[in-house]
Amino acid sequence: MAGLLEIADDEFSALREALKKYESEVPAKIAADPAGVDLDLLSLRASYSSSSALAALDKSIASIANAELRDGTSDTLERALNRLLYVGIRTVSELDSAALDNHELASQFAKVWLEGKSYQHLSVGIGTFYLAYVLMAARQDKGQFVQYLDAFNIGGAEARNKMADRALAAFSEIQQSLGGEGAA
Repeated sequence: MAGLLEIADDEFSALREALKKYESEVPAKIAADPAGVDLDLLSLRASYSSSSALAALDKSIASIANAELRDGTSDTLERALNRLLYVGIRTVSELDSAALDNHELASQFAKVWLEGKSYQHLSVGIGTFYLAYVLMAARQDKGQFVQYLDAFNIGGAEARNKMADRALAAFSEIQQSLGGEGAA
């Protein structure tokens, strides 16, 4: 039994070392080939350091909400990662492109969505929340939008249909006002 525990401990140590090595290599991999870096928690965290588009989207939304932007917890970033994966963003390059291409659309969407609400603080990752909303709304499929809300337990179950209607209407109105750009 002691031998098995020792083997398990050695394996755990090797995994921990491999994870540390990967974590230290991610920023360089992103700089060299963002299309070759799969989106995971470590690459998302590193993207906030290297991606001006992603950080700019967060800052824009925090400014719209007149809120201070604070570091996101691991849970916050994990939820952001899951939302991004859900909408089909799989690599750091895809994330950078989506944040850049949809900056104005997501910012304007947040402005409409946050109207009448007050926040002192928003977490890093708030941009991914609204980016995912506009990417889902761009599909113009209420059923898919409701499924998205269900998957992430956003809003009360009875309110999700209305939220989807509101999101689709806001998206269409904003996209028209911007001349149809973004969320392609």
